[in-house]
Amino acid sequence: MRTTHQGREIEIIAPKNAYAACAFTINGQGPREGERFTGPLGASAADVLADLTRQIDELDAKGPEGITGTPGWTFMLRPGSWEVCTAPGLNRHIKPTHAPCNETACRREAAKEAQKKAFAAEGHPAAGPLSQQLQRAGFEKADSRGRDTEGFRVLRGDLGEGRKNPRRGVRVVWYAKGCLMPLDGKPGRLQEIADFLTGKDRYAVHYSGGCRIEVLSKTHGVPSPK
Repeated sequence: MRTTHQGREIEIIAPKNAYAACAFTINGQGPREGERFTGPLGASAADVLADLTRQIDELDAKGPEGITGTPGWTFMLRPGSWEVCTAPGLNRHIKPTHAPCNETACRREAAKEAQKKAFAAEGHPAAGPLSQQLQRAGFEKADSRGRDTEGFRVLRGDLGEGRKNPRRGVRVVWYAKGCLMPLDGKPGRLQEIADFLTGKDRYAVHYSGGCRIEVLSKTHGVPSPK
């Protein structure tokens, strides 16, 4: 038996023994090159075809969301509906043609990239460039080894969705010598840093004493014009 269903070419070979199993291929593919799949023992060719068409219809009903897996197991997919994902650092897998990948790792990376673009569009400062700017202005940067040195550090200001007041931008904190964490009672040169950044008039600078300055986009919290 040869037939086509929703773009899939199906070949089913009925067994000579009524109690044996049918052999079949979909799009000319089997479990390995030159082999055929086998159906349930005792099932007729019509039974096997009905089961295959049901599986194909259920898969197609999912649309692009149903296209996952590896290139070696694409026999149930409509020809042309998938392509190999080119994302680096992942196992070889497929994705819908001209559409985002459905693999969890790819979705996670896509969400991160989208978040980065959204943050950049908001105009907030980035930690690296701001840190370099402060160093060029003569402010000392604390060493990453903790209590060995004294100075500022610039940290990402996004506090996460679990916090009461998640924000973007960055935080400039001061590490006093001998301290493993910033202390409100030892703000160091943060007031000077706040005055310096305010004078640049590029970002919104929030500082009311203590060990932390928040540096945000000047449009943070301002509704977009309609």
